[in-house]
Amino acid sequence: MKVNLAPFKFRDVMVNAGGPVKTVDVGAESIFGREQYSAAAYLKDELRLDCDLPDGVGSANDPTTAKFRAVSEALERWAFRQCKLEEPVTYGFDYDPTTNGMGAYPGLFSKDARQSAEREAIERHVLILWWEGYLECHLLGDPFPGVRAIRIENPFSEHEVVLLWQFLNERFYTYGFGLAANVNEACWRAGVEMHRLSGVIGEHYQKYDNLDLDYINQAKHLFEKRTLFFSRPEGFVNLLKRVESHPEHVYCSKPVTLIDRKVSGPWDQYVTVWRVVFEQPSREFINDRADYFFW
Repeated sequence: MKVNLAPFKFRDVMVNAGGPVKTVDVGAESIFGREQYSAAAYLKDELRLDCDLPDGVGSANDPTTAKFRAVSEALERWAFRQCKLEEPVTYGFDYDPTTNGMGAYPGLFSKDARQSAEREAIERHVLILWWEGYLECHLLGDPFPGVRAIRIENPFSEHEVVLLWQFLNERFYTYGFGLAANVNEACWRAGVEMHRLSGVIGEHYQKYDNLDLDYINQAKHLFEKRTLFFSRPEGFVNLLKRVESHPEHVYCSKPVTLIDRKVSGPWDQYVTVWRVVFEQPSREFINDRADYFFW
């Protein structure tokens, strides 16, 4: 059982108390008919990248938990940016330069953060293996109105891994991934992620009627480029081809663990950050390709 010390550890996390977090915005919204509180946390200016997006987001049934989750993710992003620049080899950023396999938790024990990191690493590994033709998938019943879903084979843990998609406002496609102990919980997590992504993609479609490939290839970040590509009908057709296909390769071994360690730094007083990095079947997942379904 996790022991959450956020009320204690986050008491001095805000800038006005000498901490690294500048602001946290919290509001209520409806996600697939369920009232939720969503929070967005922003680090102080010297720790942020040149973008308008929050450093951390979180959703929950109550505003306090949503805020704590957003702050935890923002602190994780701080650790990611600093260690990627200063100690890339130590924490596996030379192999995987993304936040894949990172977890942060303001708990009593380091194992709680490690558990979060390992679960994300498994989810991402399963998605990559499925996209590259190593794992099977199965259609699920629609988890929410207008939302389709598949369950992806997971030979590495007892967790269920799902992928959701939706054609939103008759304009674009949006997606969500989720891993959890059961299908319903995995679908909910994927649904929340899809809800967030739809807001990001929707901003592009508010500015332009159609996103052509030239526009997509100008995106600053690889994962943004991919989400925009798969928001278009051409990208969705690529996804359907994979859903309707069968595994082309055999993958029967446990993933090779390249990194499994605590990510140490000035954030330690607030959260434990951990990273787990698995060896992937190829390096395609970080190639500068818009048509690779992974972000």
